[in-house]
Amino acid sequence: MNQAGIRDYRYWIIVLFFTLTSMPLQAMEEAPAMPVFNPAELRRIAEGEGYGYGYKYGNLKLLETLCDSFNKPTNAYQIAVPEFKGIPSDKIQEFLKAKCDVVAEWGKVVEKLPADVLTSKDFSNAFLTAREDCEKAVRAAFDKILAGDLTNFSFDQAFGVEGVDALIKKISDAGEKFMVRSTGKEDTRELANAGGNVSMANVAPATKEILEAMREVVASYFGIKSLTQRVGAGDTSLLIDKAPFTPVLIQRMIGETEG
Repeated sequence: MNQAGIRDYRYWIIVLFFTLTSMPLQAMEEAPAMPVFNPAELRRIAEGEGYGYGYKYGNLKLLETLCDSFNKPTNAYQIAVPEFKGIPSDKIQEFLKAKCDVVAEWGKVVEKLPADVLTSKDFSNAFLTAREDCEKAVRAAFDKILAGDLTNFSFDQAFGVEGVDALIKKISDAGEKFMVRSTGKEDTRELANAGGNVSMANVAPATKEILEAMREVVASYFGIKSLTQRVGAGDTSLLIDKAPFTPVLIQRMIGETEG
C-alpha cells in the first residue's frame, strides 16, 4: 500500500478510537449491539456469484454496516467510511473484451504455470513471458479505449453498475480526489498480498484520469510482484480459477487540503 493509502487508514482508525473513547459511559451502555463479523458474508460480497467486488470492497462494506449500527442522531459524533463504489471483476473483463479477451490471455499464463509452483516457488521462463504478454495486452486494451472519444463516457453504462457517475460528480463538485484501488484476492486471513497490487492516489474525478488509474490497477493483478506473493502464500486459486480476479474500487480520498 502506498503512503497515501496508509494515511487514509490511519485517519479512520484515529477517528474511530477518538469517537469510542470520547463517548460518555451511559452512551456506550445504550449503544446498540455491534454486528458480529461474518466471514461468509465477506466471501459472498467479495467473490460470490453476481458480486465479485473483491475483499477490500467487502471489508469496507462490513465496516460501513458497523458504522451505521453505531451512528444515532443523538451521538456527539458520527462515524462514516469515505464514499466508495466498486466495479466487479466480470464487468471489468466485459468492458475490455472487445480490445482484449482477459480470460483467454490469462489462460495462456496458467498453461505455463508449473504444476508444483506452490511448493517449488519457481517460475518457468515460459510463464514469465506469458505473464508479461498478458499484462501488456491489458494495458494496450485500456490505451485503445483511452485513445477514443470519451466526451459522453458513462461509467455506469460502460460497466453496467450504478452510482459511479454520481460519485464522480459529487467528488468533482467538492473539489476532491479519488483513490482508485485494487480489491482482489487480498486483505483476507489467508492472503494479505500487501503491496502486491497497485492503488492509485490523487486521481482527479475525470473520465480519462480514472480510466488511466484503472489501467494500472487491473494490470497490477498480472504483475510479477502480485503473482510472486500469491505463490509465496500458497494461493491455490492460481491453479484452479479459469478467470482472473480483477475488480476495482473507486473511493473518495481523505487527505490534507492543498495550499
